[in-house]
Amino acid sequence: MNFRKTSLLVLTSAVMAVGLAACNDSSTEKMTVGVILYNYTDIQGKTIKSYCSYLEKNFPVKFVYESVGSDDAQHITGVEDLITQGVNAIISGYDTALSKSIKAAEAAKVYYMVALGDVSATTWNTATNAMEAVDGVDSKYFLGGTKQMNGNPAAIGDAYATAAHAAGLKKIGAISFPTFVFADGQTIYNEFKTKMASLDASAEVYDLQTFMFTQELCNAEVTTLLTNHPDCDGVLGLGSGLDYIYPALRDHNSSAKVMALGYNDSVESLMSSGAILTAGTNNYTQIMASCFARVYDAFVGKSYADRKSTDLNAVVDYPTIASRADVADFKKYIVPEDYSTGSVTAKELQNAMVAYNANATWSGLNTLTSRTMAQIKAARA
Repeated sequence: MNFRKTSLLVLTSAVMAVGLAACNDSSTEKMTVGVILYNYTDIQGKTIKSYCSYLEKNFPVKFVYESVGSDDAQHITGVEDLITQGVNAIISGYDTALSKSIKAAEAAKVYYMVALGDVSATTWNTATNAMEAVDGVDSKYFLGGTKQMNGNPAAIGDAYATAAHAAGLKKIGAISFPTFVFADGQTIYNEFKTKMASLDASAEVYDLQTFMFTQELCNAEVTTLLTNHPDCDGVLGLGSGLDYIYPALRDHNSSAKVMALGYNDSVESLMSSGAILTAGTNNYTQIMASCFARVYDAFVGKSYADRKSTDLNAVVDYPTIASRADVADFKKYIVPEDYSTGSVTAKELQNAMVAYNANATWSGLNTLTSRTMAQIKAARA
């Protein structure tokens, strides 16, 4: 018997088998994903791009980015630009022009989803200032939205009111983005006001004011607040409280303390000085992990057996910061330099994707992407 020839045949067969397995393994197919945001310069954009870079190193995926304005026409232009570039899926930050976006994506056989908000069968039309039906939510190319704040924004209002009461605040303003672009802001404000009334009947929470995404418009609302209520000693800053509202208050030489939605590098020093009492922001790692799991599974023809047609939205957490210790944990686990020790590691995400784990479940993905900062910390211990 020719052992050398037999060994060579066995080796050749083994190599071919491995090659065929690799070709048949759906988790090796590479896709291109387009991401749409207003900008990539704030914590939201920076963290999303940073985590996407981490995903590119650990999965067969390439991300491309598109910056758009807030109106429907600019959004659709962004969608069309990405389709022209040959993307397989689009993760939009927003539900802007949702029906048209789904239709355009479906026509191009491109998957589409919303990262920074939950979706339903109806949405707000900025052109008509009215609610309208969303066409296409039942399309196989539409992969749903993302329910932020663990689906419970009222809990943020409760926590921030507790902090305001502990600091002895009595005259509190509230500024947010308009309800049609940030419905959770209204919910947080409502709960904040209710909770403050239960904690201190003598405390006043003024009417909610809103502005649209520019420092100039924010300054105008702060001017109105301080003109009407010169004794204001606190502000619930729901419209990017650190990037817009705190700077406007500082420019007015106001000593009002801020309970801010938002986070930037100034949080630790501002918290130490007492200028802000609370801060917080979306866990953008969890958001993008959830979005990527859905688009990649769909791309390779996989789906969760336990996901119902009514399960349009995944769930993610919203970490809050109320102390310098919280700041340290936030930097380490939510916006880390090394995502292999952050909120969702590549290994954890693979285990939650059907493309890599036939036993992965929709409920398991949501459990992974909705862990609190304390739960993430415990998992890394």
